[in-house]
Amino acid sequence: RNVKNLIRTPELFLIRFALAVFVGLIMGSLYWDIDLNSDRGLYQLAGYVVFLEAFFIFSSIEVLPIFIKERNIFMREYAGGAYRVSSFVWANMLANIPFMIVISTTFVCISSSMIQLEISNGNLVYTIVVTFFVMLGGNSITTFISGIVSDPLNGISIGTSIFALMFLFGEFFIRPAEIPVSWIWLNYLR
Repeated sequence: RNVKNLIRTPELFLIRFALAVFVGLIMGSLYWDIDLNSDRGLYQLAGYVVFLEAFFIFSSIEVLPIFIKERNIFMREYAGGAYRVSSFVWANMLANIPFMIVISTTFVCISSSMIQLEISNGNLVYTIVVTFFVMLGGNSITTFISGIVSDPLNGISIGTSIFALMFLFGEFFIRPAEIPVSWIWLNYLR
């Protein structure tokens, strides 16, 4: 059923694909041919990586209203013994994997070629895999949130807050040694 739903709504994939191409071109032009042998170049590369992760994690929030709409169907089928929760989650994830691979590969190939990142020694594949897992993680967290809230707006607010805290305490902006003791526990939730 998950595959059928994805096929019935090709506009969701096409919009995400077009957005990945568009943002990949923007990122490539912003960081055009950076010099990785300088401090400025490494700083620019760090900005590229942080934005890449932020873009794909925050764009995964779009999954939330879809599951909330399907939840009644899921609950009826689950109550009828059609399948377990884990089966539904795995089926949903497996149905989305090909689309996430296409989107992450497209984005990374466009932007990394413009930035002139070294693509030998598996670096390109590594970047694609990391981007894919960022998308998968974002979709997983969003699916979890959609299972515990009933309103898409509340879910979007909760998801945005969780993702923002993950970034704040994910060592992108502040090192763990600089986090006050009263907040250090948030560093381990990422």
